[in-house]
Amino acid sequence: MSERLIPSNPDLYDLLQLERRATLLATNCHALGTVQSFNPSTQLAVVSVNYKRKISGLLVEYAPLADCPVVILGGGTASLEFPISQGDTGLLCFNDRDLDEWLVTGQTGKEPSTGRLHSFSDAVFICGLRPMTKSFSDYSGTHARFRLGTTVLELSSTVKIANQATDLKTVLNGIIDQVSTLVSSITPGSGMPIPAAAAVSASLAAYKTTIAGLLT
Repeated sequence: MSERLIPSNPDLYDLLQLERRATLLATNCHALGTVQSFNPSTQLAVVSVNYKRKISGLLVEYAPLADCPVVILGGGTASLEFPISQGDTGLLCFNDRDLDEWLVTGQTGKEPSTGRLHSFSDAVFICGLRPMTKSFSDYSGTHARFRLGTTVLELSSTVKIANQATDLKTVLNGIIDQVSTLVSSITPGSGMPIPAAAAVSASLAAYKTTIAGLLT
């Protein structure tokens, strides 16, 4: 097929290729999207498509997709919840068939409510796909990490909980260091402090060792 969309003298192959292209253009599969708003109560979002379509030679924006279900990672009674916000980007996936009945009732095995196929009305949004301009500069390739702003929970053979100011290991070690300086009593009449008993000091040191094995 020539580089022009419609060859001047199309043959059967050209016509079949044009029909194939028209079919693919009419089939919604995936699209890049941006969150315009998110309802935490329903986990539904308004999502705009990140590109335009051409109609009669003019570039036209797609209408925002309203009440688009957002994928929430989870299983059983566990889930990961994120503060999805306007401007977050991700992937729109268009379901093969009408998903309204399942979305509202959760029932399975029923016939779809309509004959829709790959419709924008049946989009599901997966939040988190990011352009390289918004990639994480300090992404860890070895640890599992959950972050919110400057607060980080990091899992490896140990656990790290930190924010911009400090981390949990430093705080706990500081508390133990302060406790270890406390005295058990005051020498009568002298006002001189008596150091904490050796057993207490050993116990505090043992706690620091435990913390060192648990926290980073």
